[in-house]
Amino acid sequence: MADLLASAAEWLRGQRKDYLSQTVIYSQDGITVTLLATKAETRFETDVGDGVLVTGRQVDWLIDAADLTAGLGANAKPEAGDRIQVGSGATAIQYTVVQVGGENVWRYHDRQNKTYRIHTVESATGPL
Repeated sequence: MADLLASAAEWLRGQRKDYLSQTVIYSQDGITVTLLATKAETRFETDVGDGVLVTGRQVDWLIDAADLTAGLGANAKPEAGDRIQVGSGATAIQYTVVQVGGENVWRYHDRQNKTYRIHTVESATGPL
């Protein structure tokens, strides 16, 4: 019998990519690749001591691992300092891949390990 949950997760991943994604330019070590990504958000709290909590949120991008490796190479994984650009010209926004709290710069978004959830911060706007 087929794994119904795995089949449903694959269908949902396809729906996200087809209907909730936008075209972005992903850059790593001077190599760029155009692919589809879904914008998401991570909220976090950091204890800075003396009972003071700093809360924040940052932009995450959901990107299929296969799309990233197809453009950057079979062993490519997101790294701190990579860039994601949305739009072009005066409306362009650039995001830089960063570490969140004690977490890595990315994690898998799904149980099948097919989608990266990449943590970023907005780093530039306008003509890039």
